[in-house]
Order: sequence, then C-alpha cells, then structure tokens
Amino acid sequence: MSRHPGKFFHTDTADDTSPAVSFLAVLGKLFLAAFNPQVRAGRGQFARGLALWGACGVAGWLSLDPVADATWISDEAIVVIARVYSWATALWSIGLFVLLARRCHDWALGGGWAFLLCVPGLNVLLIAAALFVPGRPTARQLWRDNPAE
Repeated sequence: MSRHPGKFFHTDTADDTSPAVSFLAVLGKLFLAAFNPQVRAGRGQFARGLALWGACGVAGWLSLDPVADATWISDEAIVVIARVYSWATALWSIGLFVLLARRCHDWALGGGWAFLLCVPGLNVLLIAAALFVPGRPTARQLWRDNPAE
C-alpha cells in the first residue's frame, strides 16, 4: 500500500492513481459535503446556506435578463440556454431541499419533511420556521450516529 504525502487525495491502493481519478474523488467529496442531507444544521448554518443559495439564485436570475434581450443570440441558442437554466434551477431546488432536510434533523424530524417545500405558501412558512425555531437538544439520531453500533 502506498500513501502519497503532500497530495490532496490519499489512496490505499498499490498502484498510483491518475490525477483525473484523484480530481473526480475530490469533486465527489465536495458534492457530498454540499448535498449530504444526513447531517443536522442549526439556525445559523441554515441562514448562511440560505443566503448563499439565495445569492446564487438572484445572480442566475439577473444574468438571464441580458441574455434574453440580446439581439445577436439566435432562437436556437436561447432554447439551449433555457434548458441549462432549467437544470440549474433543479440543482438549486435540490440544494434548498438538502438545507431544509438538515434543519429538520435538528428538530428531531425526518428529512422527508423537507418535501413540504413543494407546497405553495407552506414553503415560505417552513423556511421562516427553519430560520427562527430552535432545534431540539435530542436531535434525530442518524444511522452512523447510532449508539447501538
């Protein structure tokens, strides 16, 4: 087994991994850090995450207007841009869902309660509650925090 000191990603295999594999492994870890709902989040962490996702959403919305008004962009390019924005909106919504699932775990509820974001009107109340209602000291125990293991 070889360990590579000084590299960002360590491997336990006998052969050296390529930089592309190491890069993809780092991207996977970053993705799980951002989109893993299996942890809990307090009000402050939720507020910071919500502010970041809100800023990303506003930036995306503001960047769409000049693109739509540009006369030099063809109709086919606008269709492609609309498809990209729809995927970006879905990714943004998933990020908000994960933030709220983490907050539900802090309330000792299951992360499935975050699906209430899909209900118009209730989603605003749920986000307000996530900002202002404190968590429980006995937050939801997750599978890796199970004391029986």
